[in-house]
Amino acid sequence: MAAPLASSVRIRPADWLGPLPVSDHFPRGQPLEVDLGCGKGRFLLARAAAHPEVNFLGIDRMLARIRRIDHRATRRRLDNVRLLRVEGYYAVAHLMPAAAVRTYYIFHPDPWPKARHHEHRLFNPRFVDALHRTLQPEGQVHISTDHL
Repeated sequence: MAAPLASSVRIRPADWLGPLPVSDHFPRGQPLEVDLGCGKGRFLLARAAAHPEVNFLGIDRMLARIRRIDHRATRRRLDNVRLLRVEGYYAVAHLMPAAAVRTYYIFHPDPWPKARHHEHRLFNPRFVDALHRTLQPEGQVHISTDHL
């Protein structure tokens, strides 16, 4: 079953401001790959089915999307998938432990094309620093966009 992270591990109040113990939420100590903004979950579920030797964390801010992905992962018996409903920048900057992620997948982040909205863009120096901090040595970030 694709379980939300908060379902099985109790976090003490003293630890609320620190990173999540992500590895405690997976059945096996395997590499972690994160689909940031997993949307409908097609990529996440296909990748998890093709690579049972890897743990996958899907992050999205939309509850309906998370519920749909959870339903599909449960039906497919993908025990290497976990889901987190939170805004992507916050998850990477504040919830992911240092050097915990082997690969990030970020497909088509909102471009915020108007100049007055640029501060809302996902990619900025703080976010890139957070990616670097949470990636393992030799870790990778796969990005796809259709916006220049």
